[in-house]
Amino acid sequence: MIVGFVEEEGGGLFPYMDVIVRGPAGREICVTALIDTGFNAYISLPRRMVNDLGLTRLGTDDVILANAERDAAELFLGEVNWRSSRHNVPVHQIGDEPAVGTALLRQHNLSIEFVRDGAVHAVSIN
Repeated sequence: MIVGFVEEEGGGLFPYMDVIVRGPAGREICVTALIDTGFNAYISLPRRMVNDLGLTRLGTDDVILANAERDAAELFLGEVNWRSSRHNVPVHQIGDEPAVGTALLRQHNLSIEFVRDGAVHAVSIN
């Protein structure tokens, strides 16, 4: 099953997938999120999306960013529609672009065609 695509940006290739995220009042948005295999949580959203969804704040989480700096990220509760089922997951508020981490991909085989307009596949291994 194709769940995403690869885009060429600035000479690099970046895999993306669409994810539906829902807030506690039922408002939902479909976000195109970068697949970040160095991010071991579920999903991160920029502040404006967290605010738009009205997500419930859980606290903070200490994170190590790609530049090796430590930071305290705001943590919220959201619902993700993934593989035709809904999951309540912690949502990190980090950066300006949504990102999907490896926790959301757990129990899946991820295949990425690293070419311009390549496909991204995620198949359950259960």
